[in-house]
Amino acid sequence: MRYLFSKIPFILAIIIVLFVGLLASNGCQNEGQIIPAYEPIAPPPPELSIEKLYNDYMADAKEAEAEYSGERFLFSGLVVDYVESWLLNPKPTDISIMVGNVKLKPRYEIDFDEIGPGFVIDVIGVPQSLFLDRILIINDCLVYIIEGGDIEVPPGY
Repeated sequence: MRYLFSKIPFILAIIIVLFVGLLASNGCQNEGQIIPAYEPIAPPPPELSIEKLYNDYMADAKEAEAEYSGERFLFSGLVVDYVESWLLNPKPTDISIMVGNVKLKPRYEIDFDEIGPGFVIDVIGVPQSLFLDRILIINDCLVYIIEGGDIEVPPGY
């Protein structure tokens, strides 16, 4: 037992020397590191007014389909009228956001859980077609909240 107690100061001295050596060596610092500059992967999509897109589809759906289908556009400053999401509807039938007569379908359904009626959003999406000759559908939407508010969560959520 006495032998063990005589070795403790020696072991503590070795631990302190190693710790001080690690601190003094500054092995984690790399002052020569180069910070990369941001370079976008692709140019941003062209901006288009949701009203112009809807009016073009209502005027001539086939011509608008030929012009806009398959292209990604940025729609700015949209005010949300209605949201069908997992948070606001325990059993949603069609995850989407309605802005007037335009239905926005998400790329990722969970993104719509953070959005409620009255929110102002920017959307990047692909126009698809008219539904029931009056509702324009935009697919693969990425939504960015510009202004929001409080979402009333249903009881028991």
